[in-house]
Amino acid sequence: MEHVSTYSGIALCVSALLITTFIKGKPHWGAVNLIAGVLLIMISGISFGMFSDLSLLFDSMLSTGEIDKASHYAAKSNATAWGFIISAITAAVGANIISAWFLAERPS
Repeated sequence: MEHVSTYSGIALCVSALLITTFIKGKPHWGAVNLIAGVLLIMISGISFGMFSDLSLLFDSMLSTGEIDKASHYAAKSNATAWGFIISAITAAVGANIISAWFLAERPS
């Protein structure tokens, strides 16, 4: 239970992928795209906050002896970088979807 936020952050990233898959092929002017874009930006912010707890997960694994110091350093630096990257990509996709919604012409 001590690493629930880390697992929740991973689940949010998977849900962002599912949202993106769901809206693929939908017309750009639909309200679904606006809602999906806003949700993706919200998910990005929340998952970034939850991925910041990854360092605590690796610290506890080091203290219990599950990983050695070299693996601890590598995992901590890689996880931090991927936490930034995944959150930034999710926010960028959400912003692009919202931009497409604003720029789309409604059918007559």
